[in-house]
This record gives sequence, C-alpha cells and structure tokens, in this order.
Amino acid sequence: MSGRLRDDPVVVIPSPAQGAALRHLGMLNTDEIPMVAAHWLTEYDSPALRRLAGLNGSEGWLIDQLWPEVLSDLGVDEVDGEHAWDLSVAFQLTAWRAGDRSITKVMSQVIRAYIENDYPRYVPEAGQLYGLEDELEGGWGRTPQEVLAEAEQTLNEWAERRSLPS
Repeated sequence: MSGRLRDDPVVVIPSPAQGAALRHLGMLNTDEIPMVAAHWLTEYDSPALRRLAGLNGSEGWLIDQLWPEVLSDLGVDEVDGEHAWDLSVAFQLTAWRAGDRSITKVMSQVIRAYIENDYPRYVPEAGQLYGLEDELEGGWGRTPQEVLAEAEQTLNEWAERRSLPS
C-alpha cells in the first residue's frame, strides 16, 4: 500500500536552494522554517539543521540565527536577483501543479514579493500577475475563471521563458 492516503494533503517542500531563495524574497516565513528543516532531515544532516527542525515556529529570533548556519552546512550559497526569482517561482509552480497551493495563493506570494522587492523589471510576469489580481478584486468585466486562467497562462509562460522545471 502506498504511504499516501487518497485524502492526504499534498505537501511540496522546497529544496535548500529554493528555501534560501524563498526566504530572500519573503515567500518563506520564519514560522514555516522549522517544518521545512524537519523535512530536509530526510536527505540532509547537520547539528544546526537538527536544532532548527526541533524548534517551535514562534522562536523567531533563534530560527533567524540558525538559518544561515543551516544553509552553509547544506552548501547553499546566498541567492539573490533573477536566480532567486527562478528558484522561487519554480517551487511555486511545482507546489501549484501538485495541488499543494491554489493559483490565488501563488499569485499572492509572488505579488507580495514583487512589491517588497521594489518591483524588479526582470520579472515582468509578476507585474502581469499584479494587474490580474487587481482585475480579480475589481470585477472589471471578465469572470474570475477567465482572470485565473490568464494567471495560469502567465505562470506557465514565465516557466517557459526562464526554462524553469515543469
């Protein structure tokens, strides 16, 4: 029998490099990090990773202190710029396609990161999603299904343009 029951939720866990990118862009919250670290223990090991995995999500200061050490232990270099976006969006697409998150959740995370990172020009698709979210909230004539279909198309085109894993 498979380890996954029919009604079990799908959980997609970022790779360490994706985790670094998500954190850099503000798409991975401090309180989520211990659970991610616990999942990483199935493939990686270090004292800092074990300690991080055992923390409560409310121990923000300690989580923030251990995070760089864990990434270093796992051989993850600092990730920023377009590379951070590529890794983050690849993760978001994987999570969406696996059913771990909705298209609106992906849009929300990408848009928040887009705004918090001062609207980087090299991610025009994020700007497109920003406009689609406005349209979705404003009811500008198209149905929500039409707007969400365009959001899905935008994400898929983003993946193609940047040659992200599908």
